[in-house]
Amino acid sequence: MSWSPTSPRRTPRRSRRAAGAVDAATLASRPPPTKRRAAAKRYDKLLKDVPHLILPLKERSYEKSAWHLYPVRLAPEVAHRRDDVFAALRASGIGVQVHHLPVHRHLFYEKLGHQKGLCPAAEAFVASEFSIPLFAKITIAQQKFIAQKLKEILQCLD
Repeated sequence: MSWSPTSPRRTPRRSRRAAGAVDAATLASRPPPTKRRAAAKRYDKLLKDVPHLILPLKERSYEKSAWHLYPVRLAPEVAHRRDDVFAALRASGIGVQVHHLPVHRHLFYEKLGHQKGLCPAAEAFVASEFSIPLFAKITIAQQKFIAQKLKEILQCLD
């Protein structure tokens, strides 16, 4: 009997158990999101008074973010300088990232004819946003360094 996409899965029981054990081991080795949540709250405190910086929305009582990212935005009056801020943070050794791109700007949709300017609010949002490092094992010293560099760079924009 040859295999086809519609044939039933014939995986030996031992293989399924082994795969399950690997998955369980992988999950057990991952730190819980509570550490990232605590790190996000530290960023909230460290960055609350930084001029020209908009922090992520606070979690409501019925929400629980995984905090896999800590996205910040530049205020509208300095949003056009995002790439400069990004480059300065990178030059300081801070691994900032841009994670979001409006759907209509993805290559697939551009090939369908969607063009820049189709969703100006989404494009303005993305043009002002970047993510600063956030992971379970980030130290308080690392976060303080990141916050200090961000403050210094944004104060130079005045």
